[in-house]
Amino acid sequence: MTKEQVLELKQLTARLNKLDKQVKRQIAQDTRRLEAIENLIERNRVHLLREANAKQKTFCFTLRGEQRLMRTGIHRHVAGTSTTQKECAAIKRRIAVLEGRLGS
Repeated sequence: MTKEQVLELKQLTARLNKLDKQVKRQIAQDTRRLEAIENLIERNRVHLLREANAKQKTFCFTLRGEQRLMRTGIHRHVAGTSTTQKECAAIKRRIAVLEGRLGS
């Protein structure tokens, strides 16, 4: 090789090495930024879910109390122990007594 070719080869190799470093640096920067964006998205999602759960809990608080009362009422009706059913039974007994079907 001539001196010019050796010099050109040296310059091209140096330029190639410099470009390789730039590419690796850019990949590292982009990777870090990508991870930062993904972390930001995840933190925001978690924040929104916590906020939504808190709002849902607040919304449901009084409704759950009402649900509990309704369930209790249904169970009492099914078991025949509600105040209305007790009153009905007392009236039926009194009617039976008055009609002479039942002794007092």
